[in-house]
Amino acid sequence: MARYIIDIILLSYNDIKITTAIDSIINNDPDLLTRIVVIDGLSNDSVKLLIERKLRNHDVLVYERDNGIFDALNKGLVFSDAPYIGWLGSDDYFTADIDFEFITECLSEYDLYIGRLYYVNQGHISRSVETWPCKHGLIRMGLNNPHFATFGKASLLKKFKFDLSLRGADIKYFIDIFSLNPRCYFDDSVIVHMSEGGFSNGSLRGVIKTNVQLLKVYGYKIGIFVLIFKLSFKVANRFLWRLKKLLNFRESRV
Repeated sequence: MARYIIDIILLSYNDIKITTAIDSIINNDPDLLTRIVVIDGLSNDSVKLLIERKLRNHDVLVYERDNGIFDALNKGLVFSDAPYIGWLGSDDYFTADIDFEFITECLSEYDLYIGRLYYVNQGHISRSVETWPCKHGLIRMGLNNPHFATFGKASLLKKFKFDLSLRGADIKYFIDIFSLNPRCYFDDSVIVHMSEGGFSNGSLRGVIKTNVQLLKVYGYKIGIFVLIFKLSFKVANRFLWRLKKLLNFRESRV
């Protein structure tokens, strides 16, 4: 009988790569500590069938129309009933370095567990998201925690919802979470490989619209500075990994 204590919200819509995401959870969870909660926005029948075949008996598939990624995340929070919660996108996956047992041990003492994340583009690392910015309180300066490498107590994560009016609702959500001064455990392990792109970065127009909205989130007095700082940090991060790729750095590939 399953004794899951971590619900992992897995977002899905017509992406067959979700099978890799599911495998990355199941293959790293021999003790059945996790339950996968798939929130699917009415994918086609073939994708739905792939998901159903992959899921374990105690996993959950919520198959209904939603109003986008942040509505799906809110649904995931509602359907989660485990004491701890994590999340993942359909085209992302956990690495072999993830240790669900260790995460549960951390969350028995801390409010949040935060690991590192690599963005991946065509099999190469394009940039990294580190834990040290949130360790030093820089989340309000635009250096976010690695969202999909963050696990937390359900009692904390359910205090807020994702604002469906914001393209950067995930940033606002975690700023709200960190405003409560949670106790955090920071792990240097890279536990997620995440595909480049995404909802707010899919086009130049989308990037501009997202950042204009974020001025309100960060506050107009420092918002421009924050966005410039955030953009500069991201560009420098990308340059670093391109340089490592040119030098054939071992960790530049996945």
